[in-house]
Amino acid sequence: MFKVGDRIVLTEESRQHCNIFDEHPGDIATVIRVSQVTNEHGYECVLEFDRHIGGHDGLIDARGKNGHCVIYYFYSTQWDKYFRKIQTKRKNNYY
Repeated sequence: MFKVGDRIVLTEESRQHCNIFDEHPGDIATVIRVSQVTNEHGYECVLEFDRHIGGHDGLIDARGKNGHCVIYYFYSTQWDKYFRKIQTKRKNNYY
């Protein structure tokens, strides 16, 4: 499970399930919100990608750059399948 501030990259497995806007495997993003949703195993994750993907600017309590954000809903067992944590520094301090 990831936490706010983690840097992630989309895996090749994400191609079929995570292509909401213009994001692709290999794209890098920062987790700006993670919360458990109504059922006991599902999570909502707001990501801010480094590049413009045609998305939105996040949520009221998790703002990002306009066009860089997307919301995914996953079961906890799917995180490692679609995302991989990386250790690169972000280019700026924008949160």
